[in-house]
Order: sequence, then structure tokens, then C-alpha cells
Amino acid sequence: MSVVVIAVAGEGGQDAVMTDITADDFLDSLTFKALRGEAPTREEALAVLRTADEDILDVVAAASKVRRRFFGRRVKLNHLVNILGSWVELEVARQTRKESQTVNPDVSVH
Repeated sequence: MSVVVIAVAGEGGQDAVMTDITADDFLDSLTFKALRGEAPTREEALAVLRTADEDILDVVAAASKVRRRFFGRRVKLNHLVNILGSWVELEVARQTRKESQTVNPDVSVH
């Protein structure tokens, strides 16, 4: 597990205080905070975005705990369906354009 560094701004714009905690402790803290209905601070959200590749599955697991608490096991697939629909439309347009640019060997062009 890697170490998460969080910059916390002091009162009245004072210098920031750097906090080093393990990724496990950070994610546990953030998960409990979310389960209490509290939003992450800007610094916490930025720390999540900076998560090392080897810790991504831990972030997904922590987020899943929060999602299950508030939404159960239900999952909406609208976004995936929209992405797939857009991809199909783009692929059809690309194939149509490709076919219209193909020269028919039976037609002579003068």
C-alpha cells in the first residue's frame, strides 16, 4: 500500500500542513465520512485522483461500499447503453463513408 499525502490549508490562508497516511487509512477515513453523508474536501478528492495504479482496485472497493449503502445492488446501465449506441452510430457512418469512397471496378471513370 502506498502513502497518501494530503495538503490541508490552515486557517486564514496560513501555510498548508502535509499529512502522510497509508492509502488504506485514507480510504477507510474517506469511506466512513461518505457513509455519514459528508462530502470529501477538495484536497481529499484530489488525493483520490492521484491514486497510484496499484491502489485503484482499493479505491473501487471503497466506492462500492458507499454505493451499496445508498443504492443497494441496483445498477443503471443507461450510460453504457448510450456509449454503445454512439459507438454503433460512428461505426455505421465510418463504414458508409468508406463504401462511398470505394471505386466500383465495373464503372469506368473518364
